[in-house]
Amino acid sequence: YEGMFPGDPIFRVYAVEGLALSRSPHAIEALERVIDSNDQPEGWDLRWVALAALANIGHDSVVPYLRKAVADPRREVSWSASCWLASFFGDAAGIEVLRKLTDWSYLDGERGDRERERAPQEKEQYMVMAIEGLWKLEKDDVAQLILEKSRDTRSTKVKNAALEIASKLERRGSESAVPGGAR
Repeated sequence: YEGMFPGDPIFRVYAVEGLALSRSPHAIEALERVIDSNDQPEGWDLRWVALAALANIGHDSVVPYLRKAVADPRREVSWSASCWLASFFGDAAGIEVLRKLTDWSYLDGERGDRERERAPQEKEQYMVMAIEGLWKLEKDDVAQLILEKSRDTRSTKVKNAALEIASKLERRGSESAVPGGAR
């Protein structure tokens, strides 16, 4: 990766995406170097892509990088790392971030580059990932949140994600009501 495309940042992103697509544990060390060498604010996109690749590789050795990224100053990095930790590793390091991401008023108040409002699709994506992450971490303890989001009139994507989880909650409930947990 390093030195391959020294002058053009977009080619560096493409190189990191290529490592990500490999999903190979052999790419972990290179991806960690990408994160370590792009710790400045303008390197957020490379950090984000490299962290996504590490999450997708799914090796437990990458968890410390994702945990550190929960505190990243770039919201996209922090939010994504929190979601990936929960969804891929069952790790609650970013649980407070996940809880914030389930609140439309929080998402509406967050601004992106040049203080622009975040796109509705981006807000939906993060809320869906947060709901799924909280479900993975807390199961039955998120039932009230899932019920609330299953009635969401603002986003069909959020509503559908919540309905899917609600059906899993129902199945879990009916299985636990049967002796031995089986039908």
